[in-house]
Amino acid sequence: MDKRKIKKIYQKGKRKDSLRYVMECLQCKKEFEILKRDYNRGRGIYCSNECNKLRKSGKFNGMWKGGYKISMGYKMIHKRLVDKKYHYLVQHNYYIPEHRLIVAKNSNKKLSKKDIVHHLNGKREDNRFENLVVVNSVSHEKHTFEKLLKKRILELEEIVKNKG
Repeated sequence: MDKRKIKKIYQKGKRKDSLRYVMECLQCKKEFEILKRDYNRGRGIYCSNECNKLRKSGKFNGMWKGGYKISMGYKMIHKRLVDKKYHYLVQHNYYIPEHRLIVAKNSNKKLSKKDIVHHLNGKREDNRFENLVVVNSVSHEKHTFEKLLKKRILELEEIVKNKG
C-alpha cells in the first residue's frame, strides 16, 4: 500500500523528465515538490530529513517496546513518557533510570549527577520509594561493602553449620 499523497502533477518545460509531483508530507502535512524519477524511486513521503526522523522514532519505530527497557538490571523509562521537568535525568540514550525518577518526584528536589540512588535491599528491580536512599559515593561504597560482608558472614555460618 502506497502511503504517499499526490496533490497535483504538472510539467515544467517541454522535456519529459521535467514532470513534477506536488506531495503532502505524512508528518507535518506541508506540501513539497519532487521530480517524477524521485517518485518512481519511492521517495516523496516526507518533506525533509527531520520529518523522516520524527516519523521513525519512538512509537513509530518497529523496535519500540512501550518506552521501557531493562539495562544492567535497572528499569529505564523513555523520556517521552516523563514530564519535561525531569528531562535533566536523561542519559545519553534518551532513557531515565526509574529509581532516580521516583526519588526526584517524591523528594521534590533536583538530583545532581553526583547523587547516587542506593537500593537498600540490593534488588535493582525493587523501586519502591521506601527502598531507595540518596547517598554520595563514599557512603554508597560503605553500604555496598557492609552488604557484601554480611552476605559473606551468612555464607560462612551456613558452611560451619553444615559441617558441625
